[in-house]
Amino acid sequence: MRSIPQSILNKINKQNQTLYENANPKMEVTVSRAKTTVMDSDYWTVETIREKAGLGDVSLAPRRFTVRGRPNRIYEIHVDNGVVGTAIREYPDRLKDGWQNQFELGTGSKVGIAFNGHWERYRKLWRLVTDEKPHIMWVDGEGKLQTQLWDDSATKQELAAGVTYVRALRGWKNVNFIDKDQGIIAGYIKSDGSVWYRNYCSQLDGTSTWENERQLSQFTGTAVSLNLFITNDYRMGFIIEDSLGKIYWYITTRNWAGMAIAPENIKASFTGLIDFIKIEKIPIYEKEYISASVEGSFIILWGNPYNDFISASNFGITMQDEHEEDYQNWGYRINVVTEHRMTGLDYTDFTLVDENDANINITAIEETSINHYVFEIADMNNASGDLSLSFITGDTKGEAGQDMNNFNIIFTPTNLVPTFTPLPEVEEVWNE
Repeated sequence: MRSIPQSILNKINKQNQTLYENANPKMEVTVSRAKTTVMDSDYWTVETIREKAGLGDVSLAPRRFTVRGRPNRIYEIHVDNGVVGTAIREYPDRLKDGWQNQFELGTGSKVGIAFNGHWERYRKLWRLVTDEKPHIMWVDGEGKLQTQLWDDSATKQELAAGVTYVRALRGWKNVNFIDKDQGIIAGYIKSDGSVWYRNYCSQLDGTSTWENERQLSQFTGTAVSLNLFITNDYRMGFIIEDSLGKIYWYITTRNWAGMAIAPENIKASFTGLIDFIKIEKIPIYEKEYISASVEGSFIILWGNPYNDFISASNFGITMQDEHEEDYQNWGYRINVVTEHRMTGLDYTDFTLVDENDANINITAIEETSINHYVFEIADMNNASGDLSLSFITGDTKGEAGQDMNNFNIIFTPTNLVPTFTPLPEVEEVWNE
C-alpha cells in the first residue's frame, strides 16, 4: 500500500475545492507497465480521465476476448456531481479518441464494475477471458444498490437497500465443478457499518444468477470503506477500513481444483504386425481346447503433455581466415535443447519475440539429434534485449504424438550486428 503524496493531501485539506484555491479534484487512472510484480513507482504512469469540480467515485474494468492477447477496451463507471455516468476508451487508443461518455443512470454516490467470463490456461498461467460487456453496480439516490449488464436496462436489478459503499470483482471459478464458482462479487457496506456481499454465480443447471445476500459476520466493527482482491493461489478476500482507522482483511479458502495442477492423459498404442493363424477344427468326441497368440512387439509411450526448453542460444560459424570476419550467421540460427522429444515439427507452432514484443520470423526447424533442434531465423540482428522463444500449439506434438502444454524460454543472444538504430521510446499520455 502506498501513502498519499503531501501535495495531494494539501489539496484535499483545502476548505474550498476550487480552481482558484489550486485544489480542484481530479479523477485519475494509474496503469502498471511492469512485466511481473510492481516494485517501485517507475513502472506507473498517470492518465487524467476528466477535470472538473464535483467529481466522485470511479471504477474501471478491462475487456479481453482472447487468452493470448492484451485487453482491447477499458470500461468505466463514475459519479459526476451526484449523477452516475459511464465511459469507454479503446486500448490501445491508436486514434487518440480518449474517453467517450456513454450513458447516465441517474443520481448516485458509489459505483463498481466487473466482467464475467471464463478462465483459460496459457503459458502455465490462468487468465480471465471476459464477456463482451461488464456488469455495473451503483448506489442510487435512495441508498439502493442497483446492478445491470452495462447498457441493457432490461437486466436492471436491486441487490440491497440501505447501502453506502460498493466494490465489485470477478473471483475464481473452478474449471471441474460448475458449482464451485466465486462468481462476480459485489461487496457493500450498509448504513449501520456492517459488511455484506452477493455473488453472481454459475448454478448446477448451467445458468448464472445473483445469489442471496450474505453478511461478513467475522467483521464486527463499523466499516467506512472496503475493497476486494484475488490471490495467485485461487482465493479472494475483503480489505475493510473501520471507523477507528484500522484495516482488516478476510480471505477465503482455495477454489483451485483443476487449476493448480494441469490434467495428465496417458495413451497407449503398439507398432508392428499382427498375424492371424488359421485353426483347423477336427470333429471328435473329446473336449477341444483352442489357444491363440500374437506375434510382434509392442511399444508403449507415456503421452506426457508436459515439455519444456532446457537451453537456447544463437550460434554462428567461426571463420578460420584471418582476413575474413570472425563470426557470421549469429543472427540467423538458434540452437535449442528440450526436456522431451518433439514430433511432427512445424515451425509455425513457435513464436520468437524480443523485449519490446516485436515478432521475429522463424522460417524452419530441424531436429539434429534427439531433443536437439536448430531453428532457422529470417533475421534477428535488430532484436532488442532478451528474446522469448515460445511453443504455442498446432501440428507439433510430443514424443508419443500427444498434445503438449505451452512452454517458453528467455535467453540473451550474442554477437548480433544491428543494421539500423531503433528510435527511442516515447511515452504517450492521453488527455480528454
